[in-house]
Amino acid sequence: MATTTEAPTAHPGADTALDAADAPRRSVRRRGRPGWLAWLWLVLGIVYTPVAVVIVLSFNASRYGTLPFQPTTQWYAALASNDALIAATGRSIVLSTTVALAAALLGTALALWIVRVAQRGATVFTVLLTTAITVPWLILAVAMLLVANAVGLGRGLGLLFLGSLAVALPYVVLVVVARLQGLGTELEDAARSLGARPITAFRLVTLPLIAKAVLGGTLLAFVITFNNFPIHFFLAPFGYNTLPMEIYTFVLSGYDPDINALATVLIGVAVTVGLVLLAVARRRGGDRTAAAGIEEVWG
Repeated sequence: MATTTEAPTAHPGADTALDAADAPRRSVRRRGRPGWLAWLWLVLGIVYTPVAVVIVLSFNASRYGTLPFQPTTQWYAALASNDALIAATGRSIVLSTTVALAAALLGTALALWIVRVAQRGATVFTVLLTTAITVPWLILAVAMLLVANAVGLGRGLGLLFLGSLAVALPYVVLVVVARLQGLGTELEDAARSLGARPITAFRLVTLPLIAKAVLGGTLLAFVITFNNFPIHFFLAPFGYNTLPMEIYTFVLSGYDPDINALATVLIGVAVTVGLVLLAVARRRGGDRTAAAGIEEVWG
């Protein structure tokens, strides 16, 4: 005799009981959501309100930002003829770009060494790098200047470069180390087993996987170097004013709306670069690029 089994049916009141049990948690989340949103908007307001004020003042005809608001672009025209600010901006861009590229190369190499070679000492190096980040820039700048004077170097472009690199390098290393620690070595080992040399396996497989971290660390090093007023002030040679130093000089001598125009231009450039990098990152995936590298090694 054939027997049939019927699928067990859920108790008709089970779903209702579960919903009733989860209702208090959902109610708590709903009550807490407005508070968190209010706190988020407060933080965003503190961050972006000064930026918005600077942008608005750069288009205000009043030299001192008084009302009523009268739209004008005269401060941008004045900025175009302000050779001191333009020259200082160029120096800051050159310095920050040079330091960022050097930090990217050295930081990536050091991160690979920490994760792949010095495995037992990785925690020690990570703690030391994190500690270096926590030291105030003012203390670092004064200490570097004292050491440079003690050994007879003094202020100069070389000392400015080394000081800026010493400050920016730990950020790149920590970002890349965090990415490498989340990766395995399977793809790189596969490329090596297919006959690829270590440098080829790194270029075609590992580098695409950590490219976003390297790029993020490089941009972070650029921004840190660009804004590092204490390092510039104490280590730059006399007469070599970077943009933070030039703005400091302008503030001491009196408020100039040209600074608002320059700040607006820099904000626009930063936002544009960020949006472009975000679009590129969404279109290109590191894993797909690494897979293409394996196929290239396979031939």
